[in-house]
Amino acid sequence: MPTARSESPLLTPVTIDPSLPNIRISASCETILDAEVDVEREASLQLAVNARQPNIRLANIGDLSRVRFLMPNNVIESSITIFSSSGVSSEVEVNVTANSYISSKGTELAQTTLNSSTAVSVPFKVWTNAFHYITVRLLSGSSTDVSVVLNNSVQHFSDATVVRLTRKSYPDFFLFDYEYLVDNQTKSSSVQLTTTSTSVFSFEINSISDTGGTLTVALRLKDKGKSEPENFTVFGCVHLGTLQDISPETGRCFSNIMESKLPVLVTSKTDPGPIYVHIPFPEPGLWYLSLRAFLRSMNCTCPETCQENSTMCPCLIPASGTVEMSVASSPCIEGNCGMHGRCIHYMNGGFVFSGCHCLRDYRGFDCTDDQYVQNDSSVLIGLLMLTLSNLVFVGSIYFALHRAYYAEALIYFAVMFFSTFYHACESGESVYNFCIMRVAVLQFCDFFTALLAFWVTLVAMVGLTPRSTAILDLGGAVVLATCAELNRTALWVFMTPTITGSCLVAFFWIKRCRARNTIHYPAKCYQYYYFPAGIGLVTLGLICYAFLQTQMNYSLVHSFWHMAVAGGVMLLLPNRKHLK
Repeated sequence: MPTARSESPLLTPVTIDPSLPNIRISASCETILDAEVDVEREASLQLAVNARQPNIRLANIGDLSRVRFLMPNNVIESSITIFSSSGVSSEVEVNVTANSYISSKGTELAQTTLNSSTAVSVPFKVWTNAFHYITVRLLSGSSTDVSVVLNNSVQHFSDATVVRLTRKSYPDFFLFDYEYLVDNQTKSSSVQLTTTSTSVFSFEINSISDTGGTLTVALRLKDKGKSEPENFTVFGCVHLGTLQDISPETGRCFSNIMESKLPVLVTSKTDPGPIYVHIPFPEPGLWYLSLRAFLRSMNCTCPETCQENSTMCPCLIPASGTVEMSVASSPCIEGNCGMHGRCIHYMNGGFVFSGCHCLRDYRGFDCTDDQYVQNDSSVLIGLLMLTLSNLVFVGSIYFALHRAYYAEALIYFAVMFFSTFYHACESGESVYNFCIMRVAVLQFCDFFTALLAFWVTLVAMVGLTPRSTAILDLGGAVVLATCAELNRTALWVFMTPTITGSCLVAFFWIKRCRARNTIHYPAKCYQYYYFPAGIGLVTLGLICYAFLQTQMNYSLVHSFWHMAVAGGVMLLLPNRKHLK
Protein backbone atom coordinates (compact mmCIF):
# COMPACT_ATOMS: atom_id res chain seq x y z
CA MET A 1 0.00 0.00 0.00
CA PRO A 2 1.70 3.28 -1.05
CA THR A 3 2.31 5.93 1.52
CA ALA A 4 0.26 9.09 1.21
CA ARG A 5 0.63 10.64 4.65
CA SER A 6 1.30 9.44 8.15
CA GLU A 7 -0.52 10.10 11.38
CA SER A 8 1.03 8.84 14.59
CA PRO A 9 -1.16 9.68 17.58
CA LEU A 10 0.60 7.17 19.80
CA LEU A 11 4.19 8.01 19.00
CA THR A 12 6.40 8.47 22.01
CA PRO A 13 9.61 10.48 21.42
CA VAL A 14 12.66 8.40 21.84
CA THR A 15 16.08 9.97 21.59
CA ILE A 16 18.99 7.73 20.56
CA ASP A 17 22.52 9.18 20.78
CA PRO A 18 23.72 9.33 17.15
CA SER A 19 27.44 9.48 17.77
CA LEU A 20 30.19 8.76 20.24
CA PRO A 21 30.04 10.80 23.46
CA ASN A 22 31.56 14.27 23.49
CA ILE A 23 35.03 14.48 24.93
CA ARG A 24 34.59 15.85 28.44
CA ILE A 25 36.80 15.66 31.53
CA SER A 26 34.33 17.24 33.93
CA ALA A 27 32.20 15.04 36.16
CA SER A 28 29.19 13.67 34.29
CA CYS A 29 25.61 14.03 35.49
CA GLU A 30 24.43 10.89 37.25
CA THR A 31 20.95 9.65 38.10
CA ILE A 32 20.47 7.54 41.22
CA LEU A 33 17.48 5.21 41.21
CA ASP A 34 16.16 3.99 44.54
CA ALA A 35 13.88 0.96 44.33
CA GLU A 36 11.59 -0.29 47.06
CA VAL A 37 9.67 -3.55 47.09
CA ASP A 38 6.52 -4.07 49.14
CA VAL A 39 5.63 -7.71 49.74
CA GLU A 40 2.13 -8.58 50.90
CA ARG A 41 0.17 -11.77 51.22
CA GLU A 42 -2.19 -12.38 48.31
CA ALA A 43 -5.74 -11.41 49.13
CA SER A 44 -8.58 -13.86 48.99
CA LEU A 45 -10.03 -14.19 45.50
CA GLN A 46 -13.78 -14.72 45.17
CA LEU A 47 -15.44 -15.94 41.98
CA ALA A 48 -18.64 -14.08 41.19
CA VAL A 49 -21.40 -16.47 40.17
CA ASN A 50 -24.20 -13.93 39.94
CA ALA A 51 -24.72 -10.19 39.66
CA ARG A 52 -24.61 -9.57 43.43
CA GLN A 53 -21.73 -10.48 45.69
CA PRO A 54 -21.94 -11.02 49.48
CA ASN A 55 -20.61 -8.19 51.59
CA ILE A 56 -16.82 -7.94 51.71
CA ARG A 57 -15.47 -7.31 55.20
CA LEU A 58 -12.49 -4.92 55.49
CA ALA A 59 -11.52 -4.80 59.15
CA ASN A 60 -8.11 -3.08 59.22
CA ILE A 61 -6.40 -0.36 57.24
CA GLY A 62 -4.61 -1.95 54.28
CA ASP A 63 -6.96 -4.95 54.08
CA LEU A 64 -8.05 -5.82 50.56
CA SER A 65 -10.23 -8.33 48.77
CA ARG A 66 -10.75 -9.28 45.15
CA VAL A 67 -13.73 -10.48 43.10
CA ARG A 68 -13.31 -12.22 39.73
CA PHE A 69 -16.04 -12.46 37.11
CA LEU A 70 -16.46 -13.21 33.38
CA MET A 71 -18.59 -11.09 31.02
CA PRO A 72 -20.54 -12.19 27.90
CA ASN A 73 -18.68 -11.69 24.63
CA ASN A 74 -21.28 -9.37 23.12
CA VAL A 75 -21.04 -6.86 25.96
CA ILE A 76 -18.67 -3.97 25.29
CA GLU A 77 -19.38 -1.68 28.23
CA SER A 78 -20.85 -2.24 31.70
CA SER A 79 -20.69 -0.88 35.24
CA ILE A 80 -20.68 -1.94 38.86
CA THR A 81 -22.26 -0.33 41.92
CA ILE A 82 -20.14 -0.14 45.08
CA PHE A 83 -21.51 0.67 48.55
CA SER A 84 -19.62 1.03 51.84
CA SER A 85 -21.50 0.52 55.08
CA SER A 86 -19.31 2.93 57.06
CA GLY A 87 -19.96 5.88 54.73
CA VAL A 88 -17.74 8.93 55.25
CA SER A 89 -15.93 7.42 58.24
CA SER A 90 -13.73 5.27 55.95
CA GLU A 91 -12.02 5.58 52.59
CA VAL A 92 -12.06 2.61 50.22
CA GLU A 93 -10.11 2.35 46.97
CA VAL A 94 -11.75 0.44 44.10
CA ASN A 95 -9.88 -0.83 41.01
CA VAL A 96 -11.35 -2.69 38.04
CA THR A 97 -8.85 -4.56 35.86
CA ALA A 98 -8.89 -7.16 33.10
CA ASN A 99 -6.73 -10.24 32.51
CA SER A 100 -4.89 -9.63 35.79
CA TYR A 101 -5.69 -8.24 39.21
CA ILE A 102 -2.42 -6.28 39.05
CA SER A 103 -3.24 -2.74 37.97
CA SER A 104 -1.19 -1.46 35.02
CA LYS A 105 -1.55 0.96 32.14
CA GLY A 106 -2.78 -1.72 29.75
CA THR A 107 -5.15 -3.62 32.03
CA GLU A 108 -6.66 -0.92 34.27
CA LEU A 109 -10.28 -0.26 33.30
CA ALA A 110 -11.58 1.96 36.09
CA GLN A 111 -10.51 3.40 39.43
CA THR A 112 -12.36 5.35 42.12
CA THR A 113 -12.31 6.14 45.83
CA LEU A 114 -15.38 5.48 47.94
CA ASN A 115 -15.86 7.77 50.96
CA SER A 116 -19.56 8.60 51.00
CA SER A 117 -22.71 7.07 52.37
CA THR A 118 -24.28 6.72 48.93
CA ALA A 119 -23.58 4.00 46.39
CA VAL A 120 -21.15 4.81 43.57
CA SER A 121 -21.51 3.53 40.02
CA VAL A 122 -18.21 2.66 38.28
CA PRO A 123 -18.41 2.23 34.48
CA PHE A 124 -15.78 0.13 32.73
CA LYS A 125 -14.92 -1.31 29.34
CA VAL A 126 -15.35 -5.05 28.89
CA TRP A 127 -12.58 -7.25 27.55
CA THR A 128 -13.49 -10.22 25.38
CA ASN A 129 -12.82 -13.72 26.73
CA ALA A 130 -11.02 -12.36 29.79
CA PHE A 131 -11.59 -12.50 33.51
CA HIS A 132 -12.30 -9.15 35.14
CA TYR A 133 -11.18 -8.30 38.66
CA ILE A 134 -12.55 -5.89 41.25
CA THR A 135 -10.04 -5.02 43.98
CA VAL A 136 -11.23 -3.14 47.08
CA ARG A 137 -8.77 -1.84 49.69
CA LEU A 138 -9.37 0.02 52.95
CA LEU A 139 -7.17 3.13 52.85
CA SER A 140 -8.21 4.83 56.07
CA GLY A 141 -10.93 5.01 58.70
CA SER A 142 -12.92 2.37 60.52
CA SER A 143 -13.83 -1.13 59.43
CA THR A 144 -16.52 -1.46 56.78
CA ASP A 145 -18.60 -3.89 54.75
CA VAL A 146 -18.44 -3.34 50.99
CA SER A 147 -21.11 -4.64 48.63
CA VAL A 148 -20.52 -5.08 44.89
CA VAL A 149 -23.37 -5.28 42.37
CA LEU A 150 -22.95 -5.81 38.62
CA ASN A 151 -25.45 -3.59 36.78
CA ASN A 152 -26.93 -5.77 34.07
CA SER A 153 -29.45 -3.08 33.21
CA VAL A 154 -26.83 -0.60 31.91
CA GLN A 155 -24.74 -3.01 29.88
CA HIS A 156 -24.02 -1.88 26.33
CA PHE A 157 -24.33 -4.71 23.83
CA SER A 158 -22.96 -4.91 20.31
CA ASP A 159 -24.46 -6.78 17.38
CA ALA A 160 -21.19 -6.57 15.44
CA THR A 161 -19.70 -9.77 14.09
CA VAL A 162 -15.99 -10.12 14.87
CA VAL A 163 -13.88 -11.47 11.99
CA ARG A 164 -10.51 -12.97 12.87
CA LEU A 165 -7.75 -11.88 10.47
CA THR A 166 -5.26 -14.41 9.09
CA ARG A 167 -1.64 -14.01 10.10
CA LYS A 168 1.26 -14.22 7.66
CA SER A 169 4.71 -14.27 9.31
CA TYR A 170 8.12 -13.53 7.78
CA PRO A 171 11.61 -14.62 8.87
CA ASP A 172 12.79 -11.22 10.10
CA PHE A 173 12.14 -9.83 13.58
CA PHE A 174 8.71 -8.21 14.14
CA LEU A 175 7.75 -8.68 10.48
CA PHE A 176 4.25 -10.03 9.96
CA ASP A 177 0.91 -9.11 8.35
CA TYR A 178 -2.70 -9.80 9.11
CA GLU A 179 -4.89 -10.29 6.04
CA TYR A 180 -8.61 -10.45 5.40
CA LEU A 181 -9.00 -13.63 3.36
CA VAL A 182 -12.36 -14.59 1.87
CA ASP A 183 -13.10 -18.19 0.93
CA ASN A 184 -9.95 -19.77 -0.47
CA GLN A 185 -8.27 -16.59 -1.68
CA THR A 186 -4.58 -16.09 -1.00
CA LYS A 187 -4.61 -12.30 -1.32
CA SER A 188 -6.18 -9.91 1.14
CA SER A 189 -9.65 -8.85 0.04
CA SER A 190 -11.38 -5.52 0.31
CA VAL A 191 -13.96 -5.05 3.07
CA GLN A 192 -17.63 -4.46 2.35
CA LEU A 193 -19.12 -2.18 5.01
CA THR A 194 -22.84 -2.25 5.74
CA THR A 195 -25.32 0.21 7.21
CA THR A 196 -26.66 -2.16 9.87
CA SER A 197 -23.64 -2.72 12.12
CA THR A 198 -20.01 -2.00 12.80
CA SER A 199 -17.48 -4.21 11.01
CA VAL A 200 -14.98 -5.49 13.59
CA PHE A 201 -11.74 -7.37 12.89
CA SER A 202 -9.50 -8.95 15.50
CA PHE A 203 -5.84 -9.93 15.46
CA GLU A 204 -3.40 -11.27 18.04
CA ILE A 205 -0.15 -9.66 19.21
CA ASN A 206 2.02 -12.29 20.86
CA SER A 207 4.03 -11.48 23.95
CA ILE A 208 7.79 -10.86 23.62
CA SER A 209 8.17 -11.90 19.96
CA ASP A 210 5.73 -9.30 18.52
CA THR A 211 6.11 -6.36 20.89
CA GLY A 212 9.50 -4.98 19.85
CA GLY A 213 8.44 -3.43 16.55
CA THR A 214 5.76 -1.00 15.37
CA LEU A 215 2.20 -2.02 14.56
CA THR A 216 0.87 -0.13 11.54
CA VAL A 217 -2.83 -0.03 10.69
CA ALA A 218 -3.71 1.53 7.33
CA LEU A 219 -7.04 2.31 5.69
CA ARG A 220 -8.02 3.61 2.25
CA LEU A 221 -10.99 3.68 -0.07
CA LYS A 222 -11.02 1.12 -2.83
CA ASP A 223 -10.06 2.65 -6.20
CA LYS A 224 -9.83 6.01 -4.42
CA GLY A 225 -13.59 5.96 -3.87
CA LYS A 226 -14.54 6.23 -7.55
CA SER A 227 -17.70 4.19 -7.04
CA GLU A 228 -18.69 5.95 -3.81
CA PRO A 229 -20.73 9.14 -3.28
CA GLU A 230 -18.91 12.43 -2.86
CA ASN A 231 -19.65 12.65 0.87
CA PHE A 232 -18.70 9.03 1.63
CA THR A 233 -16.59 8.73 4.83
CA VAL A 234 -15.25 5.79 6.82
CA PHE A 235 -14.46 5.96 10.54
CA GLY A 236 -12.22 3.42 12.22
CA CYS A 237 -10.71 2.85 15.65
CA VAL A 238 -8.08 0.48 17.06
CA HIS A 239 -7.97 -0.85 20.59
CA LEU A 240 -6.47 -3.56 22.72
CA GLY A 241 -8.61 -6.09 24.53
CA THR A 242 -12.04 -4.48 24.06
CA LEU A 243 -14.37 -4.60 21.10
CA GLN A 244 -14.98 -1.04 19.90
CA ASP A 245 -18.46 -0.35 18.57
CA ILE A 246 -18.92 2.82 16.50
CA SER A 247 -22.04 4.79 17.31
CA PRO A 248 -24.42 5.13 14.32
CA GLU A 249 -25.66 8.44 15.78
CA THR A 250 -22.35 10.22 16.45
CA GLY A 251 -19.72 8.23 14.56
CA ARG A 252 -17.63 7.98 17.71
CA CYS A 253 -16.02 4.91 19.21
CA PHE A 254 -17.28 3.87 22.61
CA SER A 255 -14.01 4.71 24.32
CA ASN A 256 -12.64 3.31 27.55
CA ILE A 257 -13.55 5.27 30.66
CA MET A 258 -9.88 5.34 31.73
CA GLU A 259 -8.40 6.75 28.52
CA SER A 260 -8.66 10.11 26.85
CA LYS A 261 -8.41 9.17 23.18
CA LEU A 262 -8.39 6.15 20.93
CA PRO A 263 -6.26 5.84 17.82
CA VAL A 264 -8.78 6.80 15.11
CA LEU A 265 -8.63 6.57 11.33
CA VAL A 266 -10.85 8.75 9.12
CA THR A 267 -10.80 8.52 5.34
CA SER A 268 -13.11 10.08 2.76
CA LYS A 269 -13.40 10.59 -0.96
CA THR A 270 -11.65 13.95 -0.68
CA ASP A 271 -8.81 12.21 1.15
CA PRO A 272 -9.01 8.54 0.09
CA GLY A 273 -5.82 7.55 1.89
CA PRO A 274 -4.08 5.50 2.84
CA ILE A 275 -4.39 6.82 6.37
CA TYR A 276 -1.97 5.33 8.91
CA VAL A 277 -1.87 4.77 12.64
CA HIS A 278 1.53 3.71 14.00
CA ILE A 279 1.60 2.02 17.42
CA PRO A 280 5.19 1.55 18.68
CA PHE A 281 5.88 -1.49 20.87
CA PRO A 282 2.25 -2.73 20.96
CA GLU A 283 0.96 -4.42 24.09
CA PRO A 284 0.43 -8.17 23.75
CA GLY A 285 -3.14 -9.42 23.54
CA LEU A 286 -6.16 -9.43 21.28
CA TRP A 287 -6.56 -6.20 19.28
CA TYR A 288 -9.66 -4.95 17.48
CA LEU A 289 -10.13 -2.77 14.40
CA SER A 290 -13.65 -1.35 14.03
CA LEU A 291 -14.92 0.25 10.81
CA ARG A 292 -18.17 1.98 9.88
CA ALA A 293 -19.20 3.99 6.82
CA PHE A 294 -21.29 7.18 6.74
CA LEU A 295 -22.53 9.80 4.36
CA ARG A 296 -21.11 12.99 5.83
CA SER A 297 -22.63 16.29 4.76
CA MET A 298 -20.45 19.26 3.96
CA ASN A 299 -19.05 21.19 6.96
CA CYS A 300 -20.00 18.33 9.28
CA THR A 301 -17.64 18.20 12.27
CA CYS A 302 -18.82 14.91 13.74
CA PRO A 303 -17.36 12.92 15.37
CA GLU A 304 -14.70 15.50 16.28
CA THR A 305 -17.05 17.83 18.20
CA CYS A 306 -19.92 15.50 19.15
CA GLN A 307 -19.80 14.59 22.79
CA GLU A 308 -19.88 10.94 23.71
CA ASN A 309 -23.27 11.30 25.35
CA SER A 310 -24.80 12.94 22.27
CA THR A 311 -27.86 11.08 21.08
CA MET A 312 -27.83 12.27 17.50
CA CYS A 313 -25.51 13.79 14.91
CA PRO A 314 -27.85 14.88 12.07
CA CYS A 315 -25.09 15.36 9.49
CA LEU A 316 -24.07 11.65 9.61
CA ILE A 317 -26.07 8.95 7.87
CA PRO A 318 -24.93 5.29 8.01
CA ALA A 319 -23.94 4.03 4.57
CA SER A 320 -22.39 1.05 2.83
CA GLY A 321 -19.20 0.95 0.81
CA THR A 322 -15.88 -0.77 0.17
CA VAL A 323 -12.52 -0.08 1.79
CA GLU A 324 -9.10 -1.70 1.86
CA MET A 325 -7.23 -2.18 5.11
CA SER A 326 -3.78 -3.29 6.14
CA VAL A 327 -2.56 -4.52 9.52
CA ALA A 328 1.19 -5.08 9.59
CA SER A 329 4.14 -5.07 11.95
CA SER A 330 7.67 -4.06 11.07
CA PRO A 331 10.83 -2.82 12.78
CA CYS A 332 10.84 0.94 13.40
CA ILE A 333 8.42 2.73 11.05
CA GLU A 334 7.65 0.40 8.14
CA GLY A 335 11.19 -0.92 8.35
CA ASN A 336 13.05 2.38 8.06
CA CYS A 337 13.68 5.69 9.80
CA GLY A 338 13.41 8.07 6.88
CA MET A 339 16.36 9.96 5.45
CA HIS A 340 17.91 10.87 8.79
CA GLY A 341 18.24 7.58 10.64
CA ARG A 342 18.88 3.87 10.45
CA CYS A 343 16.69 1.10 11.83
CA ILE A 344 18.66 -1.03 14.30
CA HIS A 345 17.76 -4.07 16.37
CA TYR A 346 18.76 -3.95 20.03
CA MET A 347 18.99 -6.76 22.55
CA ASN A 348 18.72 -6.12 26.28
CA GLY A 349 18.09 -8.70 28.99
CA GLY A 350 17.07 -11.32 26.46
CA PHE A 351 14.51 -9.03 24.80
CA VAL A 352 14.91 -7.83 21.22
CA PHE A 353 13.43 -4.53 20.09
CA SER A 354 13.94 -2.15 17.20
CA GLY A 355 14.75 1.54 17.29
CA CYS A 356 15.91 4.37 15.09
CA HIS A 357 19.54 5.44 15.25
CA CYS A 358 19.21 9.13 14.31
CA LEU A 359 21.85 11.15 12.50
CA ARG A 360 22.72 14.85 12.45
CA ASP A 361 21.06 15.59 15.81
CA TYR A 362 17.67 14.51 14.51
CA ARG A 363 15.47 13.14 17.26
CA GLY A 364 12.16 11.44 17.83
CA PHE A 365 10.92 7.91 17.35
CA ASP A 366 11.26 8.16 13.55
CA CYS A 367 14.09 10.77 13.41
CA THR A 368 11.86 13.60 12.15
CA ASP A 369 12.34 16.12 14.98
CA ASP A 370 14.77 18.71 13.56
CA GLN A 371 14.64 21.12 16.51
CA TYR A 372 18.36 20.71 17.28
CA VAL A 373 19.62 20.19 13.72
CA GLN A 374 22.19 22.69 12.46
CA ASN A 375 22.16 23.90 8.88
CA ASP A 376 24.91 22.79 6.52
CA SER A 377 26.84 26.07 6.74
CA SER A 378 26.98 25.88 10.54
CA VAL A 379 28.14 22.27 10.36
CA LEU A 380 30.89 23.22 7.90
CA ILE A 381 32.06 26.17 10.03
CA GLY A 382 32.19 23.98 13.14
CA LEU A 383 34.11 21.29 11.28
CA LEU A 384 36.69 23.79 9.97
CA MET A 385 37.14 25.29 13.44
CA LEU A 386 37.77 21.91 15.05
CA THR A 387 40.20 20.74 12.40
CA LEU A 388 42.12 23.92 11.52
CA SER A 389 42.62 24.86 15.19
CA ASN A 390 45.02 21.93 15.40
CA LEU A 391 47.42 23.74 13.05
CA VAL A 392 48.62 25.72 16.08
CA PHE A 393 50.56 22.56 16.94
CA VAL A 394 52.85 23.42 14.02
CA GLY A 395 54.34 26.02 16.35
CA SER A 396 54.75 23.42 19.08
CA ILE A 397 56.53 21.09 16.63
CA TYR A 398 58.84 23.90 15.48
CA PHE A 399 59.87 24.89 19.03
CA ALA A 400 60.40 21.24 20.00
CA LEU A 401 62.69 20.67 17.01
CA HIS A 402 64.50 23.98 17.58
CA ARG A 403 65.17 23.01 21.22
CA ALA A 404 66.29 19.46 20.27
CA TYR A 405 63.22 17.69 21.69
CA TYR A 406 62.86 15.30 18.75
CA ALA A 407 60.73 12.63 20.43
CA GLU A 408 58.43 15.29 21.81
CA ALA A 409 58.11 16.86 18.34
CA LEU A 410 56.97 13.49 16.99
CA ILE A 411 54.30 13.24 19.73
CA TYR A 412 53.03 16.77 18.97
CA PHE A 413 52.78 15.88 15.28
CA ALA A 414 50.78 12.77 16.19
CA VAL A 415 48.42 14.89 18.31
CA MET A 416 47.86 17.31 15.45
CA PHE A 417 47.38 14.52 12.90
CA PHE A 418 44.95 12.33 14.85
CA SER A 419 42.96 15.21 16.37
CA THR A 420 42.49 16.75 12.92
CA PHE A 421 41.28 13.58 11.26
CA TYR A 422 39.21 12.47 14.26
CA HIS A 423 37.20 15.69 14.19
CA ALA A 424 37.02 15.54 10.38
CA CYS A 425 35.42 12.11 10.72
CA GLU A 426 33.25 12.73 13.78
CA SER A 427 32.05 16.34 13.54
CA GLY A 428 30.68 16.56 10.01
CA GLU A 429 27.15 15.41 10.98
CA SER A 430 27.19 12.86 8.10
CA VAL A 431 27.38 15.74 5.62
CA TYR A 432 31.06 16.68 5.42
CA ASN A 433 32.66 13.65 7.05
CA PHE A 434 36.09 12.47 5.92
CA CYS A 435 37.30 9.29 7.62
CA ILE A 436 40.65 7.71 6.88
CA MET A 437 39.88 4.83 9.28
CA ARG A 438 37.20 3.75 11.73
CA VAL A 439 36.09 6.51 14.09
CA ALA A 440 36.73 4.33 17.16
CA VAL A 441 40.40 3.95 16.15
CA LEU A 442 40.75 7.66 15.52
CA GLN A 443 39.17 8.46 18.86
CA PHE A 444 41.57 6.19 20.74
CA CYS A 445 44.57 7.69 18.96
CA ASP A 446 43.34 11.23 19.64
CA PHE A 447 42.94 10.59 23.38
CA PHE A 448 46.12 8.57 23.72
CA THR A 449 48.38 11.06 21.92
CA ALA A 450 46.84 13.98 23.85
CA LEU A 451 47.55 12.24 27.17
CA LEU A 452 51.03 11.34 26.01
CA ALA A 453 51.71 14.97 24.99
CA PHE A 454 50.89 16.10 28.53
CA TRP A 455 53.21 13.47 29.95
CA VAL A 456 56.28 14.00 27.73
CA THR A 457 56.06 17.78 28.19
CA LEU A 458 56.11 17.45 31.97
CA VAL A 459 58.97 14.91 31.80
CA ALA A 460 60.92 17.32 29.57
CA MET A 461 60.42 20.09 32.16
CA VAL A 462 62.10 17.90 34.81
CA GLY A 463 65.44 18.06 32.95
CA LEU A 464 66.65 14.45 33.48
CA THR A 465 69.33 12.59 31.58
CA PRO A 466 68.38 11.15 28.13
CA ARG A 467 68.30 7.61 29.54
CA SER A 468 65.98 8.52 32.43
CA THR A 469 63.78 10.61 30.11
CA ALA A 470 63.45 7.70 27.66
CA ILE A 471 62.48 5.29 30.46
CA LEU A 472 59.81 7.66 31.82
CA ASP A 473 58.44 8.42 28.34
CA LEU A 474 58.18 4.75 27.38
CA GLY A 475 56.74 3.66 30.74
CA GLY A 476 54.20 6.48 30.63
CA ALA A 477 53.18 5.51 27.09
CA VAL A 478 52.40 1.95 28.20
CA VAL A 479 50.38 3.08 31.24
CA LEU A 480 48.49 5.78 29.33
CA ALA A 481 47.60 3.39 26.50
CA THR A 482 46.05 1.06 29.05
CA CYS A 483 44.17 3.89 30.76
CA ALA A 484 42.86 5.25 27.45
CA GLU A 485 41.54 1.83 26.51
CA LEU A 486 39.89 1.32 29.91
CA ASN A 487 37.97 4.60 29.98
CA ARG A 488 39.29 7.37 27.81
CA THR A 489 36.73 9.97 28.92
CA ALA A 490 37.12 9.51 32.69
CA LEU A 491 38.47 12.36 34.79
CA TRP A 492 41.10 10.19 36.49
CA VAL A 493 42.62 9.29 33.10
CA PHE A 494 43.47 12.95 32.49
CA MET A 495 44.51 13.67 36.04
CA THR A 496 46.90 10.69 36.37
CA PRO A 497 49.66 11.98 34.02
CA THR A 498 49.08 15.59 35.06
CA ILE A 499 49.43 15.03 38.81
CA THR A 500 52.27 12.50 38.48
CA GLY A 501 54.24 14.70 36.09
CA SER A 502 53.66 17.81 38.20
CA CYS A 503 54.94 15.98 41.29
CA LEU A 504 58.09 14.95 39.39
CA VAL A 505 58.71 18.54 38.26
CA ALA A 506 58.21 19.94 41.76
CA PHE A 507 60.39 17.26 43.38
CA PHE A 508 63.41 17.69 41.09
CA TRP A 509 63.19 21.48 40.91
CA ILE A 510 63.10 21.77 44.72
CA LYS A 511 65.91 19.25 45.02
CA ARG A 512 68.14 21.25 42.63
CA CYS A 513 67.28 24.55 44.32
CA ARG A 514 68.39 23.11 47.67
CA ALA A 515 71.55 21.63 46.15
CA ARG A 516 72.50 24.98 44.58
CA ASN A 517 71.22 27.00 47.53
CA THR A 518 69.16 29.27 45.27
CA ILE A 519 65.54 29.80 44.34
CA HIS A 520 66.33 30.80 40.76
CA TYR A 521 65.92 27.45 39.09
CA PRO A 522 65.17 27.13 36.23
CA ALA A 523 66.51 30.32 34.65
CA LYS A 524 64.80 33.60 35.60
CA CYS A 525 63.32 34.26 32.13
CA TYR A 526 61.65 30.82 32.13
CA GLN A 527 60.69 30.95 35.80
CA TYR A 528 59.14 34.43 35.71
CA TYR A 529 57.72 34.66 32.17
CA TYR A 530 57.33 31.44 30.14
CA PHE A 531 56.28 29.13 32.98
CA PRO A 532 53.51 31.35 34.52
CA ALA A 533 52.22 32.28 31.05
CA GLY A 534 52.12 28.63 29.95
CA ILE A 535 50.41 27.48 33.16
CA GLY A 536 47.87 30.29 32.90
CA LEU A 537 47.05 29.53 29.25
CA VAL A 538 46.63 25.80 29.83
CA THR A 539 44.56 26.44 32.99
CA LEU A 540 42.26 28.83 31.10
CA GLY A 541 41.78 26.28 28.34
CA LEU A 542 41.14 23.54 30.90
CA ILE A 543 38.48 25.63 32.69
CA CYS A 544 36.67 26.36 29.42
CA TYR A 545 36.97 22.73 28.34
CA ALA A 546 35.78 21.21 31.60
CA PHE A 547 33.11 23.66 32.77
CA LEU A 548 31.97 25.87 29.88
CA GLN A 549 31.75 23.38 27.02
CA THR A 550 28.20 22.47 25.99
CA GLN A 551 26.64 20.87 22.96
CA MET A 552 25.74 24.27 21.54
CA ASN A 553 29.22 25.85 21.86
CA TYR A 554 31.23 22.65 21.44
CA SER A 555 32.99 23.71 18.22
CA LEU A 556 34.06 27.10 19.58
CA VAL A 557 35.18 26.03 23.07
CA HIS A 558 36.88 22.84 21.93
CA SER A 559 38.78 24.72 19.22
CA PHE A 560 40.01 27.17 21.85
CA TRP A 561 41.10 24.17 23.93
CA HIS A 562 43.25 22.94 21.01
CA MET A 563 44.92 26.33 20.66
CA ALA A 564 45.39 26.77 24.42
CA VAL A 565 47.15 23.40 24.76
CA ALA A 566 49.38 24.03 21.73
CA GLY A 567 50.25 27.52 22.96
CA GLY A 568 50.93 26.23 26.46
CA VAL A 569 53.33 23.60 25.09
CA MET A 570 55.29 26.29 23.25
CA LEU A 571 55.67 28.24 26.50
CA LEU A 572 56.22 25.33 28.93
CA LEU A 573 58.68 23.28 26.88
CA PRO A 574 61.96 24.72 28.28
CA ASN A 575 65.06 25.61 26.39
CA ARG A 576 67.71 23.13 27.52
CA LYS A 577 70.04 25.92 28.64
CA HIS A 578 67.34 27.11 31.08
CA LEU A 579 67.63 23.79 32.95
CA LYS A 580 71.41 23.83 33.36
